Amino acid sequence: MSATAAPVTLALVVPVGRAMRLSQPRGARLAVGAGRVWVTQSGRSEDRFVGAGDWLDIVDAGVLVLESDGIEPALVHLCRAADAPAASRPGPLRRRLATLRTALRAWHQRRALRALDDRLLADIGVPAALRRSLAAERAAADAALGWRRRMPSGW
Repeated sequence: MSATAAPVTLALVVPVGRAMRLSQPRGARLAVGAGRVWVTQSGRSEDRFVGAGDWLDIVDAGVLVLESDGIEPALVHLCRAADAPAASRPGPLRRRLATLRTALRAWHQRRALRALDDRLLADIGVPAALRRSLAAERAAADAALGWRRRMPSGW
């Protein structure tokens, strides 16, 4: 009789406003069940944001810092990548859905940036070309709004 070990999954609640430091297990998968997590990995120059339903495979050993990026705590599952559910090759509908989800996220981010003024955009390091583009979008939206206000009622 052979015994197979059950996959071990560590469930963590990442509180808002507090960073959680973990020794980074090589070959692990970090899956977010609820909320959004800001992930910093030692040895990596860029941080990652992982939202509910997404995961991050951890390739290198080191230190992993997690912080909830929202108004509610995030639920995170950490397991060996080999024990994680296999990611099947997505079909055309799933690929299209993923593309639409990415486009929607980009639209929301651009909309949030458009709501900020130029000085704040410069302070947070938004490139000048993007600031000019956002200013042009704001001007076009204001012009369209003015045109709608000048239209007689009933149009």
